[in-house]
Amino acid sequence: MRAPVSGEAVELGRAVREARRLAAAANALLRLRLSPPPTPMERLSAMAVELLLLLGAEGGSAPVTVLAERVGANTRQVLSVLKEMEGMGLVKVIETPTRVGALLSPEGQRVAVELTRALGLR
Repeated sequence: MRAPVSGEAVELGRAVREARRLAAAANALLRLRLSPPPTPMERLSAMAVELLLLLGAEGGSAPVTVLAERVGANTRQVLSVLKEMEGMGLVKVIETPTRVGALLSPEGQRVAVELTRALGLR
């Protein structure tokens, strides 16, 4: 019979799983190549990878507020990362008077699909 697991042990287990997932994502990114002109994949942050995966799972588009909630960041941080990703040709940031959202580009869709496959998420 096993002893009950403490809250700290559960939290540590979650952190280890998250670290493994991010390491797998980083390794998958190193194997991918973007269409010309080549963009250094090392520039993609963990949040950018998470946003690519989320946008892929959401059908290619989502409001920034939803993305921020899902990655546990504020909208300003998410928008900053999305703007960097836009410069890399991975997303298009769509701004209207009442909403801001992100749309995967064809290249972003390709990278999101490859990441999803490489991480075994589908």
